[in-house]
Amino acid sequence: MTPAPAEPEAGEWFRRYFAPEELDRLEQFPVRIPTGHEFGLLGLLGAWHTHVRRLREDLPLPDAAPSACGVHDLVTALVLRDFVDRGVATLGSERTASVDAALADIDARFRSLTEEDDA
Repeated sequence: MTPAPAEPEAGEWFRRYFAPEELDRLEQFPVRIPTGHEFGLLGLLGAWHTHVRRLREDLPLPDAAPSACGVHDLVTALVLRDFVDRGVATLGSERTASVDAALADIDARFRSLTEEDDA
C-alpha cells in the first residue's frame, strides 16, 4: 500500500487555492458563532484545514495514546465545518471557484477518514 501524501501546512494549502489579495478579502468576512465571538472566514478555513490535518495525522496512533484524537475531536470537526458554511454563505455573489475548490479538497480529506452509512 502506498503511503498517503503528507498533509500540507495551512499556509501552503492557502497558497494552492488563493491569491494574496483573495486571502485578505476572505478575512474581511466575519462569522459570528453561538458564543458571540466573531472570526474571519479565512481563519475558519485555516482552522478547518488544520483540524482535519490533525485527525489524519493521529489516525495511526493507538486509541490509548494520550494525544490521539477522539470522539470530541470528531464532533469539533463537524461543528467547525458548520461555522465554515456560515462564513461561505456570507460571501453571497463574491463566492469564488477557489473557495469551492479549497473546500472540496479539505472536505474530501475529511470524508476519507469516515465510512459511508448505508442505512
